[in-house]
Amino acid sequence: MQILGLSECADTLVGDEMRRGIFGIVYGSALFLGFMNCSILQPVVAMERVVLYREKAAGMYSTMAYAIAQVTTHINDQPYMLVQVLIFSSIVYPMIGFQLSAAKFFWFFLYLVMSFMYYTLYGMMTVALTPNIEIAMGLSFLIFIFWNVFSGFIIAREVLITHTHLMS
Repeated sequence: MQILGLSECADTLVGDEMRRGIFGIVYGSALFLGFMNCSILQPVVAMERVVLYREKAAGMYSTMAYAIAQVTTHINDQPYMLVQVLIFSSIVYPMIGFQLSAAKFFWFFLYLVMSFMYYTLYGMMTVALTPNIEIAMGLSFLIFIFWNVFSGFIIAREVLITHTHLMS
């Protein structure tokens, strides 16, 4: 198994433990920064809800138009997210010890950009589904806990598969 060019290094040093550690670093860093982006974004989206209620009551536009505009606006924030991910990736990528290859760095960068975009849209969704910001933050935190438990780092995949077969 090759992880961004680390197969030889991982097999000679510690094997599967090193691979698991590398995946843990990538997963943990994406999770931490993504959760921070989600948490920072939620109050902003909740404040925009007041504008929606006012404009909808005045008959200015529909909820669907608001939702499309909101997603488009936050997708326009991509340059900020790209700069954030570029700075983070350029520090973390060589620190982990990945091969310094432009193609492999691009795949690492793309993984983090997609993860951050997912967390951003997830934060917007939790605010849209809940009546206030406190419940949205609690719901997103609860779901993040479930994601961590069943991601394969806290409970190994083999254990999950074994217990799944026992339940059926």
